[in-house]
Amino acid sequence: MKITRATVTKALKIIAFSLVIGLAVGYFSFYITMPSVAIPTTKNPSLEVVGLTLFLLGVLVGALSDDLESTVIESLAGLILGALIGYLLFISPTFSPALDLPFAENYIFYTVRSAMPVLLLGGVVLFIGGFLGTILGEHMAIRSAKSPFDGDQTASAK
Repeated sequence: MKITRATVTKALKIIAFSLVIGLAVGYFSFYITMPSVAIPTTKNPSLEVVGLTLFLLGVLVGALSDDLESTVIESLAGLILGALIGYLLFISPTFSPALDLPFAENYIFYTVRSAMPVLLLGGVVLFIGGFLGTILGEHMAIRSAKSPFDGDQTASAK
């Protein structure tokens, strides 16, 4: 397989969009796990806000992606990265040498279990939003393309 500039830019786009999705999913999974620490501070986190935000993010990523395959890869990678980012946010106070949290690596199961509603909702909403965004992006690309019937009039006159 020959590595071309197009494949490198496509891979970099997939990585960048996966990181954006991962940051959003990671923050929302931390928000569900520790709602009194996150901003805005609440006692009952709202899944409607999470779902609407991830849906709009899915539409945006789908519209900017190259094709539907890239959108699916970005959504799946973003969900996995989001679970890891949520875990890192949860154990981030342990990075301080003054705080000792034994067996911090075992808390990943707690954070994934508590963030499961966000991960499941995010999976469904990101796929639907990405699909609609891909349709929207292709529609905009077709509308902005030059028509084959709108040829150069001077060339046909010669």
